[in-house]
Amino acid sequence: MTIILFLLLFFGLLAIGMPIFLVLGMCAAVLYIASGEPLVGVTQVVIDHLNSPTLMSLPLFVMAATFMRYGGVAKALVDVSAAWLGGIRGSLGLVTVVACTLFAAISGSSVATALAMGTILLPAMIEKGYPRSFALGVVGASGTIGIVIPPSLALILYGIVAEQSVPRLFLAGVLPGLLQAAAFFAWVWYDARRRKFPVEPSLPWAERWRVTARAIPALIVPAVVLVGIYAGSQLALQGVVVQMLAHGISAGGLFILSGELYERLHTRDLREMGGLWTRLAFLPPIALFFVAASLGLPGLGNFVGEFTILVGTFTSGDHVQVAPFIAIVSAGGLVLAAVYSLLLMQRGFYGVAKTTERLEDLSAREITLMLSLMAMQFRRYRDNQIFAF
Repeated sequence: MTIILFLLLFFGLLAIGMPIFLVLGMCAAVLYIASGEPLVGVTQVVIDHLNSPTLMSLPLFVMAATFMRYGGVAKALVDVSAAWLGGIRGSLGLVTVVACTLFAAISGSSVATALAMGTILLPAMIEKGYPRSFALGVVGASGTIGIVIPPSLALILYGIVAEQSVPRLFLAGVLPGLLQAAAFFAWVWYDARRRKFPVEPSLPWAERWRVTARAIPALIVPAVVLVGIYAGSQLALQGVVVQMLAHGISAGGLFILSGELYERLHTRDLREMGGLWTRLAFLPPIALFFVAASLGLPGLGNFVGEFTILVGTFTSGDHVQVAPFIAIVSAGGLVLAAVYSLLLMQRGFYGVAKTTERLEDLSAREITLMLSLMAMQFRRYRDNQIFAF
């Protein structure tokens, strides 16, 4: 009888047009009241779940997706996908599938994936003559990969509610996510050949490698985080938490500085930013600090997180090797990403200036904001000398 009343209430509320989240909430409330349990138990359950350390990762992943969307990471992923898929019929559709898969593996959100990729690729496909229905379908379908492939926010919530291992859920989502991406890729390729969609020009090999190198910083941080999650070491998992917090602060600082530069130069082209150190007094040194912090300068939060992840991946606390090869490869990737980022920094701030005209420097409010973010990177270590915040 209870099941019948639940189904009638559920479908009745849906039939009158009530939003699905309200339908689920009201049905759950009615069932809980019908069970005769005291309402104080609801409060205890909410408090217990809010105290979950795993739940803390949700807003951090959402924040990371926002930074990546506005900070140029999404564009870098689209560029590297387009560089290697040029010359294939319907390549823009294929680029959408690959770029959505890469972005989903970083953000963990289907909505953020579809929004970030759609704002870039949807106008491009329509401009190239792709049917609007096809473009919307590819972006919408490829965006759903974010709910399957790790780090999926939906799997994190399920792990918290069902009290299951989140790393194991992530591992279970890898193969289905890749199979879903492969199925979308095959269908787009077949439909593009059948409907004779346009072919994008193929880039030279040197240009392909240059675009790929530009996308390395966008891929190295989530790779390090996933290495820490699957290393099976408590030390590596502690490093993941520190890395997520520290990288959120340093990425936030770089995001703000990129907006300040765009406001003054009206371009994001590094070739137009040479010699900024001679044209600004406060912005270049602050930018240098956040670049160094994001690269893991010793003594700052990012270094603590990266070093702890690598040590925990290489060996456990009882001196038993865990995954030394993965730790060595990850360390090499971090070094290459640091070299590439420093080259970009040198080109923009120390390169040949296009003009000697002075630019408006940071205001007192902006300097105060940046100094507060910088101070967060200098907090003393606490507890087990792991958490630097």
